Amino acid sequence: MRLLPELLRLKTHGYEFEMDMLIACKDRGIGIAELPIETIYIEGNRSSHFNPLLDSMRIYFVLLRFASVGLLTALLDNVVFMATFWTSGNIAVSQVVARVASTGFNYQAIKKAVFISQEKHGVTLLRYLALVVVSGTISYGLIQVMQAYLPIRVLTAKLIAETVLFFVNFLVERDFVFVTPVGEPAEER
Repeated sequence: MRLLPELLRLKTHGYEFEMDMLIACKDRGIGIAELPIETIYIEGNRSSHFNPLLDSMRIYFVLLRFASVGLLTALLDNVVFMATFWTSGNIAVSQVVARVASTGFNYQAIKKAVFISQEKHGVTLLRYLALVVVSGTISYGLIQVMQAYLPIRVLTAKLIAETVLFFVNFLVERDFVFVTPVGEPAEER
């Protein structure tokens, strides 16, 4: 019952509402009980408005938005990385300069367009920056390892490392960075 007022403010409808409700329960540590119910289809379920393609797209739209923002961020990050690498020849410096250049854009886009988080920036930004540092360090390590043991170019190694980290970053951002702590209301600051 304590989640009901927040669920009434959700702007989604239909099957995507169910996904948003489940995510809200998970984010706030509210348990979900599964109860068997009898499904009754009247006239072969003619009145159903379920569209497998459209409704599935709505459910997975968050991942699609994340991928779109990720591609734009990757483009910015890789252009800056290569420009810096061509001038400095240093992977670490290139990695840091590229991350600094792409972090501001990515944070705002992920917060507002993907996870539609209304948490205070002071909370989410610190967690996001911690992820940027950890992810950037892992990416740097993967690039170094691939450069040492595989006959591939630096940009290829970077693209492989970033692709591997893409899905991990999505899960961490969804489950840790842009999550309202249990018992706290989500408010825009």
